[in-house]
Amino acid sequence: MVGSFAEFNSSSPDENYKAANVGQLKYVAKKFYDRLFELGTDKIKYPNGMELISGGSDSSSNKYPWPAASANPTAEEIAENYKAALVGQLKYLFSWDVLGDAEFSYDGIDANWYENFGGEYSQELDNICPLILEPVGSTYITGESAQVKVRVRDARGNAIRNAAVKFYSPDPNSVSLSSSSAFSGVDGSASITASLSLNNNYAMVVAYLDDAQNQNAHSP
Repeated sequence: MVGSFAEFNSSSPDENYKAANVGQLKYVAKKFYDRLFELGTDKIKYPNGMELISGGSDSSSNKYPWPAASANPTAEEIAENYKAALVGQLKYLFSWDVLGDAEFSYDGIDANWYENFGGEYSQELDNICPLILEPVGSTYITGESAQVKVRVRDARGNAIRNAAVKFYSPDPNSVSLSSSSAFSGVDGSASITASLSLNNNYAMVVAYLDDAQNQNAHSP
């Protein structure tokens, strides 16, 4: 399935540390979603709220959870594929499960556990339920300054508060961040302010869940 992926090249070790974009994420995920469709969508537990909206001739034969590419894409559509891919988007695309014959109605989370769930981050929650980090608005800075905002939620769509989110720019000289991290609020959102450096017209800011800080902040 992944035989076409380039092997590690010791002469260019930095290749694996470059930021990935949405188009690259789709390219990798497509190979898996093609195989999931072959297995049968009734045998797959997709993430909560995910809809397969492209790749088929109708809704019953769709394979992918992203819009189909236009025959003549606009500049805006092309630009979407060059936006930074977030760790939460990666987790969400790969948080499906292949079910056994007796598991077609399997939800993945014990209903009794959710009875006492208050919407706050915990290591236990992170262990049993993939957390999703999604952008609210653009993560590209094109004005002098802008708010960069993301939202943390679980696979059922619940907002998660008090989760540590890390922010950084692949080109730190292009932008100044008001903070390198923030905790999510009651609506699951965490935000910082990003200001362009002098003589820069745009910059990109990336966010991801800070697992180390989350473990330290919520350890007993």
